[in-house]
Amino acid sequence: MRKWRFFGPDADITPVARMILNEDVDALDASLGRDWQLNGRTRFSEYTTELPINLALVEQKSRVIDYLLSKGVDLNIEGAASITFAVKNCDLPTIEKIISAGARVDAINNVGGNAISCALYQDRLDLLPFLQSKGLRLDADNGISFKQAVFAGQQAAVEYFLSQGFDPNLRAADMVDPANQSAVEMAAMKNDLPMVKLLVEHGADVTLTDVNGSRPYLWALHHGNGEMEVYLRALEPADWHKPEKKIELLRSYGAPETLIEFVQRDNRRIDLSDCDCDCEYLDIRDLRAIYEFKWSGSSFLNLMAGVDDMCGCGELVWSKKRKRLALVDQEHDEITWLDSWEAFLGDPGAALAKQWA
Repeated sequence: MRKWRFFGPDADITPVARMILNEDVDALDASLGRDWQLNGRTRFSEYTTELPINLALVEQKSRVIDYLLSKGVDLNIEGAASITFAVKNCDLPTIEKIISAGARVDAINNVGGNAISCALYQDRLDLLPFLQSKGLRLDADNGISFKQAVFAGQQAAVEYFLSQGFDPNLRAADMVDPANQSAVEMAAMKNDLPMVKLLVEHGADVTLTDVNGSRPYLWALHHGNGEMEVYLRALEPADWHKPEKKIELLRSYGAPETLIEFVQRDNRRIDLSDCDCDCEYLDIRDLRAIYEFKWSGSSFLNLMAGVDDMCGCGELVWSKKRKRLALVDQEHDEITWLDSWEAFLGDPGAALAKQWA
């Protein structure tokens, strides 16, 4: 049964793909330079194009791998590094073989993942010390692989990183995490208290914010995880949790007293069931969860606690400069200006509809 993820059981594959799958080295050799190129991307089906060496690695076709290596195949083509395919699919001797043949252990794939990231993706934790022994540093990607393990709840992998002296506060933004969360914030976002505690025990700083100003404590509130909330609160400055300080922050932004009163209510859900915005409700943050939201070089107060899954309205924020509400759509890098807090409460559906006007 084929392992190549782009081949379904009924896929119409090309002759070259069939030669590789059947390990027909003689036919491959006879058609080299005519039907396929040693270091060129080759069409294997209607929707699949890849390097021959990488298909052979994915399918674990050892005779084809040996043949291509004997021809001097380039194992380090940009965006298609063979090491990233090998650690996902091959046994240790094969991985050793391609490294000996010149595969760079620090090469990355088309989405920026290195061999450690790819090994973690397949839950091959046994490869971490091996890759280290070949010269690949655990911090080679500035913490991206580490956060990947945290996000996936791979505690054994996280413990291994930490046992090697890895800095749990090391981080770099990538296409998966453009907000550049710390590892401990990511663990809190996943509502994984044991992981949060493990990271803190090894020096994770729970006061670090991501690029938008969020931090682990706010995720504890979001999940309603009282145990995590108490744990994280004890690690933060006491002033951050004084109600009078939060009220002072709201007033410094020019928030009306009606808004300040609203965020101190027990019930802060705004019913949208009669609106034309495909949403049933919108929840406003309570006083504890209000925070300064950073976006596009400006600061706002983030008021959005939750919203009906059908709604893609973005973040509801309060602007200090304009003294009014806005919806920030981070995905499309857009802002929609709304009216006053009182006008919003009077007709929230009409306010949200402005985003699609």
